[in-house]
Amino acid sequence: GGDVLAVSSGTETCVECAEEVVLGGTFASAGSVPNSRYIARWDGSIWASVGVLDGPVNAIARINTVIYAAGSFTHADGLPVNGIAKLASDGWSQVGSGLSGTVFTLQPLSGCIYVGGDITGV
Repeated sequence: GGDVLAVSSGTETCVECAEEVVLGGTFASAGSVPNSRYIARWDGSIWASVGVLDGPVNAIARINTVIYAAGSFTHADGLPVNGIAKLASDGWSQVGSGLSGTVFTLQPLSGCIYVGGDITGV
């Protein structure tokens, strides 16, 4: 159970991303895939885990092959991330010093990620 709150698909500059969709939200799992709570990837045929977040995802964006997620989580794969994280080929990492408040949207533009919401600290 749970809701899908964020969706991101491939980008014009990411050919290998074009066929996949990354979903975030309050859901407990994607299908029966382990470690797919709050965020998961669909490649058109199967669900896959993209790592472990410890809270819901409100927004997802992508710049090339890097996936950005924001929401009510403090850890990604056990690393402290404080509400916003990015997933690159080397795994999850924090974006800057993280965020305080609630993120409602992430928007990629010219290689940057813009954050919208009720942000109380950056």
